[in-house]
Amino acid sequence: MGLTFALYLKRNDMSTYKSTKANQYSNRIVSELNAVVCTATFSSTDGQQKADLYSCKNSNDVLVAHGSCAPINSTFVGSVLISFE
Repeated sequence: MGLTFALYLKRNDMSTYKSTKANQYSNRIVSELNAVVCTATFSSTDGQQKADLYSCKNSNDVLVAHGSCAPINSTFVGSVLISFE
């Protein structure tokens, strides 16, 4: 994740991003953020959920449920809304 995009997230209102799956066995992703969704951290996968975006140096960026623990060796970028469809 580039620094410019991280600064954009911190300055602007929360945006809503759509999470998708390639097939029924794959993990959810948010392609606009180049981030994987840690679905297990969410209490529900219906509708819109608030998520925290973390940047990881050695892997894809990660979205976890807002207020849950941060992934190891990651940097908080900002909060967004994601939709599960």
